[in-house]
Amino acid sequence: MGYQRSLAVLGLAAALLAGCRKEDAGVKPVITLLRPADGFALTVPDTLEVELDVYGEDRVDRVLVSVLNADGVPVLPVLAVTPASNPARLTLPLAITNETLPSGTYRVQAEARAGDASARDEAAMVVTAAPLRLRHIMVLTRPAPDQFGVLRIDSLGNVMNVNTVLADLNGAGVSSAGQAFLTIGPFTGPLTAYTSNGTGVRWVRPNQSNAGLPWFTSLDLCSDGFAHVGSTDGSVRAYNVSSGAVSSIATLQSGYRSTRCTVVGQRLVIAQNAVAGPQHLLRVCQSPGGAYVTDHALDLDVVRMDARTNDLVLVYGNRNGEGVVQERSVASGGGWEPRTWPSPITAVERADAGSWIVALANGSLERFTYANAASLTIGSGSPVQDLAMDPVSGLMYAVRGQELAAFDPQSGVAGTTWALGAEGAYVLPVLNR
Repeated sequence: MGYQRSLAVLGLAAALLAGCRKEDAGVKPVITLLRPADGFALTVPDTLEVELDVYGEDRVDRVLVSVLNADGVPVLPVLAVTPASNPARLTLPLAITNETLPSGTYRVQAEARAGDASARDEAAMVVTAAPLRLRHIMVLTRPAPDQFGVLRIDSLGNVMNVNTVLADLNGAGVSSAGQAFLTIGPFTGPLTAYTSNGTGVRWVRPNQSNAGLPWFTSLDLCSDGFAHVGSTDGSVRAYNVSSGAVSSIATLQSGYRSTRCTVVGQRLVIAQNAVAGPQHLLRVCQSPGGAYVTDHALDLDVVRMDARTNDLVLVYGNRNGEGVVQERSVASGGGWEPRTWPSPITAVERADAGSWIVALANGSLERFTYANAASLTIGSGSPVQDLAMDPVSGLMYAVRGQELAAFDPQSGVAGTTWALGAEGAYVLPVLNR
């Protein structure tokens, strides 16, 4: 009898516990997304009208509306509201003005919460990115050895002095997707990510130079979206442009420093110079991840590298007082030299899928076309320190001495010029995405 009573008590306790759990969990609310419907199309910028019905057995605490990318990550701030009635029909305007959003399919998700219970409804939305446009041009100058100036040229062509940074400078790059530009210095300049207009700082990583050795040796914004930064500890780190978090680390050959990096297919290709001696290497690593794959012999001091296919890379560099472009297989290391020039290369920029502008130390501007390995002289003058392409206008920008000049990369016809007030170093066009 006592055994039976014990079983009854245990059964009653279990029933009460189950009842408590059910009460704690609550009853799920009901939410129905009325607008947008699946397949709704929107072009940025625009306002999305979200309409929904929501009901809860007792109440609805909050309604959340999100726009999610293919990875389920919100691409806009989540909109949260508390319904004024139960049931309720809500019409919520959601401004979509982020011009960095790429074209693609996104999910509009509506979620209702009532205590610990929740319910969701969603629809797929096709987004067309905002038309590509040039926001402004950032130009970095070197008024003194241990400082650099930051200039901004707006859409009307006005030049503004934004900042003077007390640090040296040996690398810079821009990420329009991340709306930031980055700089490094060899001895004092930290790795710094600035807001795209140069008025603020996103994040900083310190320069750890000591004993007269440079710390940061290379900075490249690659097609994988990361900033690949080489340092004298024998590493190339891939930084998230927005947060500064390290995504991966590639290790260099002992006794070498990185000079340039690029992503080719599923590989990270790193040009390396020996610390002591004239030796050079191409190191190939996994991308993403940075795991070592192989090394290839190299006889160039590299200025720039560009992927041509998923296995082939064009390597621009200097050898014995000449400028050289090599095509190399990332897998085998083999290749050929489409062109040499009688003067060292100072800067290279891609003009389109099959041609590059090559600036030489003798002041010549060459348009190199891969298809026929031809080089056409389209300009001359003082040596160019840096080149950058504006894909919106089709103009190329060149830093020459204390001047920035725009020109047509097909014909070489000169356009607007701007006085910089100091020796120019880098030109960084900032697009809206």
